[in-house]
Amino acid sequence: MNPAESKKLVRRLATVLMMSAAPFVAAGQAQAACTPPTPANNALISCTGGSITQNGTAGYGTGNEGGNNITVDSTATVTGTVNGFLLGDVNTIINDGTVEATGANGTAIEAKSAGATIIVKNSKTIQATASGGTGIKAGVVTLSNALTGTISADNVAIDGTGLSGSSVSMSAAGDGNFGLIEATGPGGIAIKSAADANILNAARIEAKAAGGTAIEATSKAIVHNLVGATIAGGATGIDATTLDITNEGEISGGNTGIAGQGSITNSGVIFGGTGPGKGAVVFTGGAGTTNTLTLKTGSQLIGDAIGSTGAANNLILQGTGTANNNFLDFNSLDVQAGGNGWVLNGDASVGTATLESKLMVGDGTTPTFTGDVIVNSGGSLSGTGRIVGNISVLSGGTLLPGRGGPSTFNVTGSVTFEKTSLFQVRVFPSANGNNLSADSVNIKGGRVDVAAGSGNYKPSTTYTIITTTAANGVQGKFDTVFVDLPFLHSTLTYDPSHVFLTLDLVTAPGGGGSGGTPAFAAVAQTRNQHAVATSLAGGSLANALVLRVLNQTLDGARAAFDALSGEIFASVHNAQGQEASFTRSGILGRLRQASYSDAP
Repeated sequence: MNPAESKKLVRRLATVLMMSAAPFVAAGQAQAACTPPTPANNALISCTGGSITQNGTAGYGTGNEGGNNITVDSTATVTGTVNGFLLGDVNTIINDGTVEATGANGTAIEAKSAGATIIVKNSKTIQATASGGTGIKAGVVTLSNALTGTISADNVAIDGTGLSGSSVSMSAAGDGNFGLIEATGPGGIAIKSAADANILNAARIEAKAAGGTAIEATSKAIVHNLVGATIAGGATGIDATTLDITNEGEISGGNTGIAGQGSITNSGVIFGGTGPGKGAVVFTGGAGTTNTLTLKTGSQLIGDAIGSTGAANNLILQGTGTANNNFLDFNSLDVQAGGNGWVLNGDASVGTATLESKLMVGDGTTPTFTGDVIVNSGGSLSGTGRIVGNISVLSGGTLLPGRGGPSTFNVTGSVTFEKTSLFQVRVFPSANGNNLSADSVNIKGGRVDVAAGSGNYKPSTTYTIITTTAANGVQGKFDTVFVDLPFLHSTLTYDPSHVFLTLDLVTAPGGGGSGGTPAFAAVAQTRNQHAVATSLAGGSLANALVLRVLNQTLDGARAAFDALSGEIFASVHNAQGQEASFTRSGILGRLRQASYSDAP
């Protein structure tokens, strides 16, 4: 073959190879596309391959496509400077890849027609990377964001404000947020809705930059924030006209945790700022509006809870908890039955409080509680704070001034004890105890229970248990008084402004000597106990052992008599002897059987 023929053959082979390779190159290029191409309606659209953009401005769509089911696979990035997807009404996007808008004020997924609906199921990335960007925008947004899903934008991550009646929904079965939804820029909003925002959050919804709001709803925010989930805004966590919030996780805002009118039920943590108009919870609304804050076991507010002027603001405490924040401008407080009650260490203004369980106002602190208090059966009021209002202790209710040590419970107002109510006071060996100080006290009966603190009591000590600031401030008397030490007798005496408690030694009949003889023998149950009790009763009241027994409970005194009698040692010997007799009887029985084994 001459050189000219060789060149012709090479050219022919090259042409054949190029023609045979062309379909594969075209196929490779076709993979980086959404098919069928736009415009498409009521179609199954698949986006696969690498970076997909139809014209640079939009990744796919003209704003007229509707009724489509669009799938973005994990290899695809649908991208445009203005829109990733620009669609019409009622489209569903299942995103396992990336959808993005890269230019200023761009929107990654936009349903252009007014009031259009977009359904998005995201497991990877939807983002608007430049300033002023929006993640998803439509009239109605229905979204589920998986554990691996991220929806991020500078301005608004999810915008359901296409027109009045627009909404954002993330609460249907299997839906909700399990990943990250975030607005990253100053003043950004993670979720924005012109109407209702119905949201189940199991992960993170954030707008942490200055002035940011995590959730904003022009109408109603229905939010269930689960255990371990966070909703965080640089300025506000949740801001809505109407609230229906259940929080088991954390909701926070630099200024306000939650703002709006309606209902909040909390067993998690709500953070807010301090200062005028700031707090963990700031209610709004005027006349005809009802706001209700319910705190359950595990609840913590960092920042004040503030009611709205003119509205009916209700505070409900359930289970057990401690609140160190202030409760301001509430109209009612209901401490419901169940649990071990609540401690309030901050100031509170509540209008009227109704207690079905325990409420301690001040656990060693001195907060001011403003409002009338009704202590119902099963309820109790105690603490070291101050009540500005009137207290009514109803049948079965308990008033317990102070806490562990000697202290005074101050009331600027009147206190009324109804029949079969309970006034419980703690006393100590020194002439100090718990004291109720009030403007006036009206006693219609009831019982005084005396809880004696540990230590050695003198044969006679008098305590002031009620003091009134008004002349003739004490009216009426208690029916009975009881002390939990069997060798001390309790007596109540009254003057116009005080109630006194005197504890005297209980003496045996006919006892002699100064102060009498303690009636130890009266509680003895055995001969040994009686012998020890009689011996101790003859001792000096200054004797340390006598004083220790004198300050025992009934069971404690009998145990002391047993210990001092030495009965335990005799009892041990008897028990050992009885056990040994079983062994001896067994051996002798076997020997007797052997001696008669050959008898006819």
